[in-house]
Amino acid sequence: MALATSSSKSGVTKSLTEPGAYTGFPAKPLLEGRRMLALPAKIPDLIERVRELERKLAALEEKTNS
Repeated sequence: MALATSSSKSGVTKSLTEPGAYTGFPAKPLLEGRRMLALPAKIPDLIERVRELERKLAALEEKTNS
């Protein structure tokens, strides 16, 4: 029998068929769950990167249209 461990407050909504550690809601494998929890912290940096790329694109478009 395989062992599956879930962390506190994990939302196990169906049978865990693979052995390993799980976290989150719905329960995901531990490493995937940790990645998902870390993503919101990266949003401000990603927004700034998109804005910078938009500025560069606008500058390039302005050059080609002049």
